[in-house]
Amino acid sequence: MAAASSDGLNRPQIGTIDMRKDIIINANPHEIRIGIREDGELVELLIERADSKRIVGNLYRGVVTSVKPGLQAAFVDIGLERAGFLHASDLVHEDPESVEAVDGPLPAGGGRSGRNAQVPDIGDMLKVGDKILVQVTKEPISSKGPRLTADISLPGRFLVYMPKGHHVGVSRKIEDRRERVRLKRILQEARPDAGAFIVRTAAEEAEEKAIRADVKYLSDLWLTVEAADREVQAPALVHEDVGMVVGLIRDIFKDDVDMLVIDDKDDYKRLQKYVQIFAPEIKDRVRLHRDASAIFDHYDIEQEIRKSTEPKVWMKKGGYIVIEQTEALVSIDVNTGRFVGRHNQEDTIVETNLLAAREVARQLRLRDIGGIIVVDFIDMESEGNKKRVLNELRNALKNDRARTKVFPVSNLGLAEMSRQRVRPSLVSFLSNDCPYCHGAGKVLSLETLANRIEREVHRVHHKTGEKQLQIVANPMLALYLSTERSEQLDDLCSEHGMIIDVTDDPGLHRENYQVLSLKSDRDLIQEAEKRFLPRGRGNRGHAVGQPTGAGRERYDRGERGARPDRAERTERTGRTERFDRDDLQDRDDQPERIDRPVRPEPEARDDRSESPRDRDAGPRRRLAGPPRARPEYRRPRTVESAENRDAGEARDSAPVDDGAETVSRPRRRGRRGGRRRSTRGAGDVGSGGEAGSFGGGAGEGGGAD
Repeated sequence: MAAASSDGLNRPQIGTIDMRKDIIINANPHEIRIGIREDGELVELLIERADSKRIVGNLYRGVVTSVKPGLQAAFVDIGLERAGFLHASDLVHEDPESVEAVDGPLPAGGGRSGRNAQVPDIGDMLKVGDKILVQVTKEPISSKGPRLTADISLPGRFLVYMPKGHHVGVSRKIEDRRERVRLKRILQEARPDAGAFIVRTAAEEAEEKAIRADVKYLSDLWLTVEAADREVQAPALVHEDVGMVVGLIRDIFKDDVDMLVIDDKDDYKRLQKYVQIFAPEIKDRVRLHRDASAIFDHYDIEQEIRKSTEPKVWMKKGGYIVIEQTEALVSIDVNTGRFVGRHNQEDTIVETNLLAAREVARQLRLRDIGGIIVVDFIDMESEGNKKRVLNELRNALKNDRARTKVFPVSNLGLAEMSRQRVRPSLVSFLSNDCPYCHGAGKVLSLETLANRIEREVHRVHHKTGEKQLQIVANPMLALYLSTERSEQLDDLCSEHGMIIDVTDDPGLHRENYQVLSLKSDRDLIQEAEKRFLPRGRGNRGHAVGQPTGAGRERYDRGERGARPDRAERTERTGRTERFDRDDLQDRDDQPERIDRPVRPEPEARDDRSESPRDRDAGPRRRLAGPPRARPEYRRPRTVESAENRDAGEARDSAPVDDGAETVSRPRRRGRRGGRRRSTRGAGDVGSGGEAGSFGGGAGEGGGAD
C-alpha cells in the first residue's frame, strides 16, 4: 500500500513491500480456471473453455477482403467467423511504450509510430486480395472481429522477438542502471543480425545462459513460422501460441510467485516437464492439490468469483463501490455506506476514497474491465487530499499487467482513466443478457402499460369502429387492469358504448399484450395500422417486430408471417393454417406451471356449432343505455394473490349450481399459443372472464354467452 506523508501527497511503496503471490489452477476437460492471488486476495481470474480458446498471439496468413481509406484500415479474412481489423499504423514496426531503446537512435520507420504518426496511406500498402501474415492482438468482442497487427512479436520467458525491428530495448520497469547495461551487452552479443529484441522484466538478474537460450529459442521459432507461412493456403492458421497454463508460467511465474497449485494430475505432470526444460529453478514451487475439497473452495476463490458479477462491491469499514458497464465506458461510484468514521467528515471521506482507490484497481484486474473508466469519488475539499487519492489509485495499478493510464481529476470531480482491453470482460464471459428484459435490468411498470393499453383502445376504436374488444395480457398486467384500472376501463366502455373483455395469457411477456376483436378474433392493432398508415410505412413503435401486438418480441413462438388475403384463409377460422409449431392437443402438451393452483377443467360445450355472433347475441349486446351498476371483477385464474387466496379457495371448493346455465368456450389455438378463453355464466351477474369483462350492467352485460 501507499502511505500518506505530512504534505498530503501519497508516497508510493508498492514496489518496496514484499507481496505474497500464488497461482491456483482448476483444470478439467471442459474448462480451465486460473486464479492469481496477492496477499491472499484474488486479483485476476483467467478462464479458457474447450469451445472458445483464446486466439491472442496466434499468427495467421490472411486475405485482405476490403480496404477502407476513410478508416485508414483494412479487413482481413483469417479463417474465423468475423474478419479481422487491421489499422494502417499496425503495418509498420512499433516499439512498445513500456520499452526504452538502449542502442542509440531507431532506424527510419521504427519507434512508437502509433495512429498519430505519419504512416503511408492504407490504399498504397494494401489492396483487396493481398495475402499478409498477421497476428491477433485483441480477442473478438461483442460484434467486432479480432484486432490484428502485421508487426509480429514472439514472446519468450525473458525476451520478446520482433522480426521487423532492428534494435534492442529494455523494459522501463528495470530501473537499475547496471542491470540495464548488463542485459544490453548480453543481447548485443547473442542476437542474430536481423530482428529486434525487447528485454522483459523477468530477465532482471537472470543468468546469461538462460537469456542466450531464450534468444536461440525465439530465433528458431521464427524460422519455423516462416517455413509454415510459405506452405499454408490463405486464410489459414500459421502458428498457435502456447496454451493458457504454459503461457502463464512464461509470462507471470517469476521470483515473486511463491507457489503454483493445480488440481489435475495429468496437467501437473505436463507442467513439470515444461518447467524442467525452460525454468528448472521454479520446479519445486509447482505443486499438486491433494486435498479432498475443491481447490477453489480450499483457497476461498469460488466465493470471490460469484461476487465478481455483482455491481455492488462492499469494502472494509462499510463503504462500497458500484460498477456499471455500458457500451461507451465503465462508471464506478463510491459511497460511504455504513462507514461513519470517528473524526470529521473530510477525514471519513478521504479514508473511504483511499479504500475505494485500492478496491477499484483490484476489481478492474479481477473483472478484466478495459476501455474508458470514470470513477466518481466522494467530493473532497482539499486539493492535497484529491492528489493523495489519485496517487493511491496509480500505485494500486502498478501490478496490473494491462496498460493503464490515470488522468487528472476533471472539472466535475471525476477521476478518468483508461485500461487496455485484450478480451471480453469477465462479466460478459460468464453471463448472458437477461432474456426477459434483454439486459436492460428493468421492465415497464404496470401503470405505464395500463396507460398504453388505454390509449391503444382509444386508437383502435377510432380507426376500426370495433365495439367489442378483448385485451389479452400477461397475468400480472391482466390482474392490474381488472382491479386497479377497473373503473377507468368501465368509464371507457360507457363513453364509447363498448364491451371490453380482459383475458390473461401466461405465455405473454409482461410488456406484451394484444387487442383483439371479441367477435372475430382479429388483431385490431395490426388492422388499424395496415388500414390507416400510408403505403410503405412500417408498424408503429409498439408493434415493430412484435407479433403479439405490443411490448417485446416473443421468443417462445414461431414467426408469424404477413397476413394473407382473405381468400387464402381457411374456412374454419378465417386465418391461415399454422404449420410452424406443433398443435397442442391437450393440456398435457403445455409446460407445467407449479406456481398456479390446480383448477378443474370447464365442462365441454354441448353445442359447438354456435358462432361467436350467436354467443354475443344475449343481454351483452346492449352497449349503451341508462346508468348501470358496476360489475364485479375477478382476478386472473393464473395469478394467486395473498389478499384473494381465501376467496379463491372458497370459490373453487363451492358446489356447482346445476340450475345455472354455465357455458364455456372451447380453448382456442393458433396465434396465441393455446390461450384459454373466458368462462361466463348467466347466474354470475356482471362477472367478467378470467380477468374481467367491462361494459355489461347487472342483469344485462353479464348474461350467458
